[in-house]
Amino acid sequence: MHDQNYTRGTISHYMETLPKVVNWLKRHRITSLVELTQRDLQVAKDHFPARQDGWVVGALKRFLSERRLVPEGNSPPPSPVEVEVGRFATYLRETRGAAEATISGHSVQLRAFLRFLQFDGNETLLRRLEPRLVEDFLRKAARTNNRFSMQHIVGTVRA
Repeated sequence: MHDQNYTRGTISHYMETLPKVVNWLKRHRITSLVELTQRDLQVAKDHFPARQDGWVVGALKRFLSERRLVPEGNSPPPSPVEVEVGRFATYLRETRGAAEATISGHSVQLRAFLRFLQFDGNETLLRRLEPRLVEDFLRKAARTNNRFSMQHIVGTVRA
């Protein structure tokens, strides 16, 4: 991680969080590296909050993938949330000409919003979206985000 310009503090935080990830994997009957697949790591990454421990799982996933220490495994079909995020990313890329960094940022925010709504693939939920639900999501997001981050979240919800 040091080679990829992570700070000592970040590396220390990741190393402190790693046992929590390992315990989660053990609870899901994965007790050795031989049993682990990239699919399992993706499920773990989806389980942990993106802005906290999810980053640790993402770094672990990249590390093990780059060194080819775990196989890919069978990919589950994408969830309705992931399908919708993919459609939104395509829209941003092809229609609005957004940069990949912008698309990535909006995708993270949209994923959180759709999970908050408990989106299950039923598009009528999005068509009948009430301002009260958007306000509830923004209030929840405001608890853990600063004003600058909230501008990005509002921009994603508007898009």
